[in-house]
Amino acid sequence: MKNFLKLPALLLFSILLSDGVTAQNCPTITSYTLVSGPGIGVGNCTYKVDFTMTVTGSNKSVQIIVTCGGTPVLNQCIVVNSSQNGVTLSSNFFSCPCVSAKTLVINSYTSPGCGGASCTTTGGVLPVNISAFYLKKSSNGPCLFWKVEEQSAIQDYFIEYSTNGIDFTEAGKVASNNSLVLSEYTYCDPVKKQSGFYRLRVVEFNGQAKYSSILKFNSGTASLETYPNPVHDKLYIDMPASGLGTNVEYIVFTKDGRTIASGKLINNFIATSILPSGLYYLKLIADSQVLLGKTFIKE
Repeated sequence: MKNFLKLPALLLFSILLSDGVTAQNCPTITSYTLVSGPGIGVGNCTYKVDFTMTVTGSNKSVQIIVTCGGTPVLNQCIVVNSSQNGVTLSSNFFSCPCVSAKTLVINSYTSPGCGGASCTTTGGVLPVNISAFYLKKSSNGPCLFWKVEEQSAIQDYFIEYSTNGIDFTEAGKVASNNSLVLSEYTYCDPVKKQSGFYRLRVVEFNGQAKYSSILKFNSGTASLETYPNPVHDKLYIDMPASGLGTNVEYIVFTKDGRTIASGKLINNFIATSILPSGLYYLKLIADSQVLLGKTFIKE
C-alpha cells in the first residue's frame, strides 16, 4: 500500500488494473467507478464506489479500501457470490475533500470474512467525477455547463449530440485544463439545434473514455427547469419564453416537510448559500397555482 501511494501523480490519476498474487477462486473485479452522493459541507463531498465482478461459487468476499489524499476513509468487507456476476454492487458512502486524490485498492478473498487465501485484484485512483452537468437555452444555441473534480488525467471533453437519445455523434470538443481543483466548463452548440439530447464523452490520456448522464433539450419547451443540481450558492430557474410576470413566490421545504426558506423570486434565482447541506423540495407558486415542484441537493 505504501509503494502504491508513492506512484507519480499522472499515473495515480489513471485507472489501473493489475493482477496481484493469484489465489484459486478469488473474485475478480471487472469494472469500478466513483459515484457522488449528497454534499456534506463546503469543500467536502460524499462518494461511494460502484463495481461489478465475476466469481466462482458462493460466500467469498471483497475488501474495498479507499484513501483521500493519503488518509484512509473506507475499509469495508463485502460478501459476494456467483449470483451477483455482472450486477452493480456498491460500497458504503464515504466523505473527504472534493479535490483530493482518491486511491482505491480492492482485495478479494476465498472466504466470506475477508480472510484466508487472497489476491489484490484492482488498484488505482478513482476516475474523474463530474459533480454537476446541466443544459440551458441561450441566444448562442444550447449551452452545456459542467463541473469536474480531479481531472489531471483527462485530455479532452467531447460533446455528443443525438436526435433520439441512443445514437450519438460528436458536436464539439473542449480541452481539459488538467487542474487538481474543481473546474467549470461551458460549451454552446453553434448549430443552434431546436431539440435533441446531449452527453459528454470524457477521454483520459490513457485512451479510456467515460460518459456523463444524458440531457434532453427542447428550445420550445414551456416547462420550468432548475439548475444546477447539486447546487452551492444559487439555484437558477429557467422560465418559459412566454414569461410568468413578476408575481412568482418560492417555498423551500426540508425532507420532513418543514419550510426553511421562502420569498419572491427575483432575477430568476434563489440564494441557497445559507442552507445546510442536504435534500430539499422546491415549490414555485403564481396566482395561488403551483407551477413547479422539484427536489434538489444543496452541497
